Order: sequence, then C-alpha cells, then structure tokens
Amino acid sequence: PWAFYVGARHSHLDFWVDDYFVVPGNPDDSGGRDYSHWSSALGASYRLPGDWRTSFSLGRGFETPTLAEMAYRRQGTGLNTQLEAALNRQQQWVLSHIPAKGPSYSLTLFNIDSTDELVVDQSVGGRTSYRNAAATERRGVEISGEAELAENWQLWLSLNYLEAEYSAGEWEGNLLPGVARHNHYAQLRWQPLADERLILGLGVQERSRVATADDNLQLAPSATLVDLALSSRQTLGSWQLYVWTRLANATDRTYVGSVIVNQSNGRAFEPAPGRSLSAGLDLNYLW
Repeated sequence: PWAFYVGARHSHLDFWVDDYFVVPGNPDDSGGRDYSHWSSALGASYRLPGDWRTSFSLGRGFETPTLAEMAYRRQGTGLNTQLEAALNRQQQWVLSHIPAKGPSYSLTLFNIDSTDELVVDQSVGGRTSYRNAAATERRGVEISGEAELAENWQLWLSLNYLEAEYSAGEWEGNLLPGVARHNHYAQLRWQPLADERLILGLGVQERSRVATADDNLQLAPSATLVDLALSSRQTLGSWQLYVWTRLANATDRTYVGSVIVNQSNGRAFEPAPGRSLSAGLDLNYLW
C-alpha cells in the first residue's frame, strides 16, 4: 500500500545583454548574471481501506527572475543584476477518496516558506521594477470534489483558502498584494439527453478582496461571477462535430479583473470585461 518518490535537479541559468545603442546620455548597459541551485523533492503515499489515500510531500526549489523582471531598475539604467533567485520550501498533505464509481473528493493542506521572493518594487510610467522580499509565507487549504447529484446531473466544486503574507522585513504581517485570500468555484452540468449531444452548464466563481500594494491601504473589492455554457458533441458517419457557446459574466457584473501592484499614482484597478458571448466549432473527419 506504500509508494515513495524522491528527486533532485541542478539548474544553471545565464542572463546576458549586449547594448549596441551607446551614445552620449545613454551609457553602455551591457551586463549579465548567472544563477545556479539545487532543487529537490520527496514524498510518500499510503493506500487506505475504502478507496482512501493519503500522501505527504516535501520540496525545496528556487525561481530565477525573468528577463522582463530584470529589465528595469528602481534607479539607474541597465539590467537589474542585483536580483537574487527566490528560494522556497514546501510541505503538502493530501487526503483523497477516489472510488471507481460514486463521488470523489480530496482535502489538501499546504505551507510554502520563501526567502528573497521576487515581488513588485514599483510601477511607474508603464515600467515595472522588482525587488527581493525578505521572506514570505503561504498557508492554505483546498477542498475539491465531483459528484453525480441525480441522473444526468453532475457537480464540480473547488473551495480554497490561502493566507499569503510577508513574514519578515518592513511589511511583516501584511498581505501579499495581488493575491486573493479565497477563490471558490462551482460548476453544475446537466445532460438532458443522457449523453453529450446536449450539455448545459452553470458556473459560479467567488473571489475575495485583493490588496493593491505592500501597505495594504487599498483593496480591490470581492466579486462573484456567473457563467452559462451550452455544448454539443455528435458523430455523423465519419464526421465528428463539437460546437459550444459560453456567456461569461452573465449578470454583467462590474468588477476589478486585476490590479497593478504598487502602482505609483494609485491607479491600480484594471476593469474586467462585462457580459461577453463566445462560441466555437470543431469538425473532424475520420479516414
């Protein structure tokens, strides 16, 4: 009933920029930086009676800045070679129930501790610079499952709670900007013809408030969205036809779709689209 795994990987990355536009007033910004680190993971799972399984895993990894994150400095010009790679340690425990037939569900608890995490320093005039945070921590729980409520009715559900905050430095105890504390989703699907010739779907997503800056003084409000979907999959001789249509944000809710973290002039909110309709068709021929 036991299963074990272990793994390790070594990564080495080099970033280099050659500046060919060197004129008076615009200095030579050539430069580079290399990163090298080990990542590792280990875990175990145990099969319990009654289609239950539990597992536990540990991991250690690192994340280098991207070229986009290194592109600008808070002061001066040239590649931001002072950025360090973020280091993280992760722990996760899962309890799941996955039978051959019937409802399946799982419970996941996780914790992630990071040092030197790459976060937004400031956003000015369309240019975003990054810095390394002293330390951050993420603790969370997720419950997910799927079940057949009645004949031709299916339900999918995902509930998660995430506490992401600075755990050291100037902003210790503050929420990480741009990260919602909880984000829940549910989908109900009905097949009135008992097959995929006609599928009707209803989706509901709820997201909590999101901080826009390290100081947590301004937060984007929470939002609840409703989506409707209709699809059909049919086989006509050698042809396979799949058509679908989706009405997103069916209630035409006005809400903040995303935030610009640490925006210098306070205009951090980015509006999301209102009610929108999309459709698609997929046609295949089997030779």
